[in-house]
Amino acid sequence: MVQRKVTYRLYPTAAQLSALEHQRWVHCLLWNEALADRRRAWSERQESLGFSAQCKRLTEWRRLSVPVR
Repeated sequence: MVQRKVTYRLYPTAAQLSALEHQRWVHCLLWNEALADRRRAWSERQESLGFSAQCKRLTEWRRLSVPVR
């Protein structure tokens, strides 16, 4: 079986680049908040949050948050 790698190069416009950077910032913020949530759950309750529990919390966060745009 041969595995191949394909790489695409993007040439975004200034507006697209700004939108991509915003997405990256939101993703980083979400990742760090989820990690902090896992650490908090462990330090306070010795509870290990798994993938499904984290997804449920993400749904709650979405419901509570106000859209940015």
